[in-house]
Amino acid sequence: MSSKKLKIFKVFDENPQLFSTKKLSIDKNKVNDVLSQLYSPGESYQFIYDFSVRQFHYVSKSVYNILGERPETFNEESFLDRIHPEDLDHFLNCERISGHFLFNHIDKETIPHFKVSYQMRMRDDTGNYKLILHQGIALVMDEKMSLVATLINHSDISHITNENNYKISFINVKGGQSYFDIDSIPDLDMKVSKSVNLLSKREKEILRHLSEGLSTKDVAESLYISPDTVRTHRNNILKKTDFKNISEAVAYFIRNGLI
Repeated sequence: MSSKKLKIFKVFDENPQLFSTKKLSIDKNKVNDVLSQLYSPGESYQFIYDFSVRQFHYVSKSVYNILGERPETFNEESFLDRIHPEDLDHFLNCERISGHFLFNHIDKETIPHFKVSYQMRMRDDTGNYKLILHQGIALVMDEKMSLVATLINHSDISHITNENNYKISFINVKGGQSYFDIDSIPDLDMKVSKSVNLLSKREKEILRHLSEGLSTKDVAESLYISPDTVRTHRNNILKKTDFKNISEAVAYFIRNGLI
């Protein structure tokens, strides 16, 4: 076993009671429901991590489009080997903070409500590094509310930003309190950043759609509103944030885990 794999397993071993040994059973409807709560501002791939056997249970075919690797060979070893050496400690720190947040900072019943979000650079088969938006959410919990499996979504956001803020955010997909720009466990006790409330729910929704490359017309059709309404929201977003264009706003909000 590689030293990198031992490091991530050490994170899990520090809190063995948090992770279940129950055999994983997947409900496809549950997967689709959870997947709809994740955000893909670029080309993406997904995988399911099974804590009971500490292995990938499933990897989507689109991993080849982003990393150049076949899903059948993409496992824990290749995943860790592809993380930029300078970002590996950040990844491990994020996993430690995640464990503390999910099992010590919030009520266990609300664990499935939180999406974990951070960024890291990963190498493709040509040797180039891409900035990846990592989002994870609990997929299966056992009767003791220990984690059986998580669903992970990796989006290539290199076309949006190349700047990693080396923070982690915990976003409540049910609309409750979220925690942004966290870089250590003590940060979890700090208040939510004021910038979180700059935009309305609708404005964040439109910003997410625009970040996915949709035109004003496409966003309008998707949300069943008029193109003029979309343009009004775009203008309001720029006024509130003081950015010169939507691309700058998208990069900022993604980089800081605010959408």
